[in-house]
Amino acid sequence: MAFPPEVLNSAANDSIGYETTKASAPSAAAGMPGFVALPATVRADPAQYADRLPSSWRILTQRNGSLCVAGSEAIARVVTTLKTLSDA
Repeated sequence: MAFPPEVLNSAANDSIGYETTKASAPSAAAGMPGFVALPATVRADPAQYADRLPSSWRILTQRNGSLCVAGSEAIARVVTTLKTLSDA
C-alpha cells in the first residue's frame, strides 16, 4: 500500500519540526545565563585594556614621537572598537 506524497511530506515535516524543537530548546535554555551576562562582559572589556594603552602607545610611535603608519591604523581600529562597544 503506497501513501500519497502529500501525506509523507506532511509526516516528515512534522517529525523534523518536532525533533528540531526537542534538540534546540535545551540548548537555548542552557545558553540563557550567558546571554544575560553578556552586557556586563562587553562593558568590562574596554576597562581591561585601558591600563595597557600607555605601553602600547610607545610601541606604536616612532622614536621622534610621531605616530607611525601602522600605529595610526591600529589606533583607529581600537578607537572604532571602543566606540562601538560604548554605544552598545
